[in-house]
Amino acid sequence: MFVTKRRVFLVVIIAALAAGFWAWNSRTPAPSFEASFQAKADLLEGSILTDEVRRELGSHDRYTVFISVCDGTKRASVRSGTGDTLDAAWALARRTAATLKIEPLWMKADVAASSKSLSSAGLKQALLASRQEFYRFGLAWEETALLEEELNGAGIYDYKRGNVDL
Repeated sequence: MFVTKRRVFLVVIIAALAAGFWAWNSRTPAPSFEASFQAKADLLEGSILTDEVRRELGSHDRYTVFISVCDGTKRASVRSGTGDTLDAAWALARRTAATLKIEPLWMKADVAASSKSLSSAGLKQALLASRQEFYRFGLAWEETALLEEELNGAGIYDYKRGNVDL
C-alpha cells in the first residue's frame, strides 16, 4: 500500500478529532459554584487558621477578616467579617464572600487583629517616611475599608506628597 503525506495527515487529524470527541464526551462535569467555592475556602481556611497564625496574632478584642475572590476575568471582589474571635470573624467573612457567587480562580485572606486611629498629619508623616509602595497598612472609615494592596496598586497612596490621592 502506498502511503502519502496527505493520507498520514488525514489519519492523524481523524485520530485527533476522535480522541478529542471521546475526551469531551467522557469529561466529568464541572463542579458547581458552591462546591468549587467551598473547596477553595476550606484550603484557605486551613492555611490561615493555624496555631502558628493564632500565636502570631495574639489575643485581641476584635478581629476583622477580609476575603478576596477572583474568577480571573476581572478584579477581585472583597467581603469582610468582624468578630470577637478569629473564628467568628472568619465564619462571617466566608459566608459573605460566598454570596458573591463568583467561581473562584483564586482566593486570598487578610486578617486585621488591631487598628489605630491616625490623623491626616500622622498619615502624611508615615507615608513620607516610607519607600514608594512600602506602607503596608490599609485605611478604613465608617463602613468602608481599603486593603493595602489596593491602595498601593491603584496609586492611591501619594508617597511624594504624603497624602491620599482622592
